[in-house]
Amino acid sequence: MSQGIGHFAFGVGCTTVVLMATMLDNKIKNTEPIRIAGGIFAMIPDAGKLIPSLDFFHDTWVADIFWLHRFLDNTFDPKDTALNSFWLLVFMMICEQHFV
Repeated sequence: MSQGIGHFAFGVGCTTVVLMATMLDNKIKNTEPIRIAGGIFAMIPDAGKLIPSLDFFHDTWVADIFWLHRFLDNTFDPKDTALNSFWLLVFMMICEQHFV
């Protein structure tokens, strides 16, 4: 299971890439709230930690809709290491360089 910050960073990075690929970053004046929402969207399958009745879909294919959440948990970072979360943060920062 990847750390929450890793999921958030991956969601922000992927949202940034989508905004750049669709050129919406040039059309929308302030994309920061959209990018932050993408990070929060990536963490939705972990809502079961706060509300146990929502834990049922964390390990189903549905979790991959939320920026590959299950893939990050089970394949990319099954041991929940800080190093992998660090690399996801680096990915986010590289994507964010477009907006600086």
